Amino acid sequence: MSAPDPALVDRLYGWARRLVGEAFSQDDRVATADRGDLTALIAHRIDRPPRRRGRAGAVPAVG
Repeated sequence: MSAPDPALVDRLYGWARRLVGEAFSQDDRVATADRGDLTALIAHRIDRPPRRRGRAGAVPAVG
């Protein structure tokens, strides 16, 4: 097996480094995003009592 081409190795290394840097950048954007709408949606679902289902969704009584 022959040794890898150093120029190709350098290009692939640079491409991989940029790709990982972009992934970290996107991760920071997601982590610091304003999530007011999502928080409101979750809070609304928690504060609201669960909906009653019809007979098909009823759980049989035990006992």
